[in-house]
Amino acid sequence: MNDLLSKSPLDRIPIEVVAEPVSAANRSETGMRHWKPSRFNVQTVTDEGWFLLWNTYTGAMNAFRPSQREAIRELISQKGVSSAPACDSIVAYLAERGYLVPREADELRRVQYSFGKENHRHDKLELILLASEDCNFRCTYCYEDFRKGTMRPDVRAGIRKLIESRLDVLRELKVSWFGGEPLYGLEAIKELAPYFAEVAERHGLDFFSHMTTNGYLLTDEVAGRLLSWRITHFQITLDGLAEDHDRSRAARDGSGTFQRIFENLVAMSSRKEDFTVVIRVNFDKENAPHLEAFLRLLHTRFSHDDRFELAFHATGKWGGANDTNLSVCGVDESHAVRTRMKIAARSLGLRITGGWQPNIGLGTEV
Repeated sequence: MNDLLSKSPLDRIPIEVVAEPVSAANRSETGMRHWKPSRFNVQTVTDEGWFLLWNTYTGAMNAFRPSQREAIRELISQKGVSSAPACDSIVAYLAERGYLVPREADELRRVQYSFGKENHRHDKLELILLASEDCNFRCTYCYEDFRKGTMRPDVRAGIRKLIESRLDVLRELKVSWFGGEPLYGLEAIKELAPYFAEVAERHGLDFFSHMTTNGYLLTDEVAGRLLSWRITHFQITLDGLAEDHDRSRAARDGSGTFQRIFENLVAMSSRKEDFTVVIRVNFDKENAPHLEAFLRLLHTRFSHDDRFELAFHATGKWGGANDTNLSVCGVDESHAVRTRMKIAARSLGLRITGGWQPNIGLGTEV
C-alpha cells in the first residue's frame, strides 16, 4: 500500500484553490480556463486519511496525502474551478487525468460517441467462443443449463469466413474460449485455435487468446497444445482445499475434482513457456474460514512463479437452480474476507489480481 501511495506525482506540486469562474466562456480574456468535475469521478478516504480518486471513464486512479485531501476536494467540487497561472500545473494535471473537464463538455455524448466508434471498428475483432456449452462439472452456484454440446462444424466454418472477410482491414484479433467447459469441446478448439494463430502470424495481427476453464482436462499434453496455439492466458477456479472445493465444484458424476486440477496446475508450473494463470477462489460462509490453509498449500507450489496469480470473489446468487441453498456472504462480510485473504496471500509471496477482465465481463462469475 505504501509503495503505491508514494508514487503520486502531486507530492511536490503546490496546491492552490481558485475561486468561482470569472466569465461564461471557457477561456476568458484574462487567460483563465473554467472547469467542472467529471461525472465519472469516484472518491473515498482511507482509514489513514488518504484521498483516493478514480475516474471510471479514463481509468485514472490517484492517491493524495491527507494534507492534500481538502484542497483536491475543493478543486473537484461541483462549483467548478478557474485555473490561474499560479495553479495551472495542478489543474492541468487533474484535467489530463480526466478528473476535471471543460465546463461546457457533454460527457454523456462523449461516452456515446466513444461507444459507437469502438463497436463499429473494422480493424479490431473480439470473439467469445463457446467451444462446448456442456460441462463436466456441476457446480453448486452455476447458472448454465448445458443444453448444447461441442460447437457444430458449420458454426466453426462461419467463424473462419468471418475472419477471412475482415483480413483486408483487420489489425487486432482477440479470442476468448468459454463454456460450459471449453475443453469439453476440444474438437472445436483443435480446428480453430491453430487457424487463429496461423492467420495472426501470416497477417501480422496483434493477437491475444484467453481461456476460462475448470482445469480438469488441462493435462500437460493439452496445455502444451494450447500454448503452441498461442492460448496463453487462463482462469482456473479452486474453491479452497479439497473438502471445500469438491463440495461446490464436483464432477457431473459426483466425484471430487480438486486433486486432478491441482496436479494439472503443478504440471503447468514445470513448463518453460510464458503464460498467465489466474487461480480464481470463490468463497462463501462455508469455505471462508479455511482459506488460509489453502493459501499455505499454494505457497508451497506457486509463490515463486510470477505466472500464477490469485483472485478472490464472493459467491453470488447468479440465477442458478440452486440459488436458494447457497450460503453467500453479505456485502460487508465479503469485503472483510477478501481483504483478509489478500493480506494473507501477499504475506506468503503470492501474487494478487482482480481477475481476468480486459474489456468484458463474461467469464468472471464461473
